[in-house]
Amino acid sequence: MLALAGALALPDICAAVQSPNGKTTGSKYKRWVMDYLLGAYPKLDPDELHQMRCSLLHQGTSSAIKYKRVCFVSPRSGLIIHNSVINDALILDMPMFCRDVIAAVERWRLSVQHTEAYRKNIEHVMRWHRGGVGDYFLGGEVLT
Repeated sequence: MLALAGALALPDICAAVQSPNGKTTGSKYKRWVMDYLLGAYPKLDPDELHQMRCSLLHQGTSSAIKYKRVCFVSPRSGLIIHNSVINDALILDMPMFCRDVIAAVERWRLSVQHTEAYRKNIEHVMRWHRGGVGDYFLGGEVLT
């Protein structure tokens, strides 16, 4: 479930990094989804994906707008069902979905890495620091 939560949060992080103020909003999330991810997901729209993100990250549920349920198929199930609707449920293969989001993030990074907003904001994204962080923590590895 952590991989899925990360995949649903990545558009927010990317939208913030490319934003002049370094912050994201629901509309920035949806715009990022429209620009970088939707081509592979004709059964999703930006509002639907944003609802899925909010539902999982804030309530731990799989709520959607036009689907009664969103089902992510586990790689351990032996089934490959992806981007399909069965009755009133959207079915997505979890590994495929996560890989598609990561590929979208890579396309996005290549398209914005030379912009002023990206160069300014990427410095604030959490990362591992070997040897600590300046005046705060010396030695070891620190995530900040």
